[in-house]
Amino acid sequence: MTSPSDHSAVVDLLCQSWQADSFEGNVILLNPDGTGEIVSRAEANLWLAAHISWKIVKSGGVQETPAPTQSFLDKLISSPPTSKVLVGTMIEITITKRQAPLSLVIIGADHANMIGGHLFLESAFEPKQFNITVERGEFMAPLNVKSRYIPSPVFGLRMTFDKSPYPPMESWIPEQADMLESIRQFEKTCFVAQRLDDTQRRGGCVSM
Repeated sequence: MTSPSDHSAVVDLLCQSWQADSFEGNVILLNPDGTGEIVSRAEANLWLAAHISWKIVKSGGVQETPAPTQSFLDKLISSPPTSKVLVGTMIEITITKRQAPLSLVIIGADHANMIGGHLFLESAFEPKQFNITVERGEFMAPLNVKSRYIPSPVFGLRMTFDKSPYPPMESWIPEQADMLESIRQFEKTCFVAQRLDDTQRRGGCVSM
């Protein structure tokens, strides 16, 4: 296994703030030094706020090619751009119990116990490996794809996991069963990053 620094091009691509919705309710942050954060919040409640460690297990290179130049007229009459897979790789993510300030969410000192997976059982803190792909194109956040009449921002990158980086239902304390059935973090496998300008699109107009 290798640290993120051993795959600089892949690391540059992966190290983003990845979100599963345009409201930044479910977000994963990957940093170049192998640290990161994972957050889940909904309905004015914070369900998960934790530091993570991550590393690349195996990876190919980034398959990046320049986009063809298009005139303004070409853009008007052409179909939405197709997505292009830039990299397929395997990474390992470990959710930690570290209780230190996060960058994705501000938590007061009197609620510091909410940092570090306070609703998890021990199995949630075990290292887990994921096969992921990253595509370049124009994407809406997965949650917004279903909201056809709500204007949604467009993002330039999409990362897809073979299984959700959020722990499965059996790794949360039993008292959270109702919340999990409602929010279903453990089903979230698609995340987007790199918002494109301030473009607003309606559902169904971009790659899904």
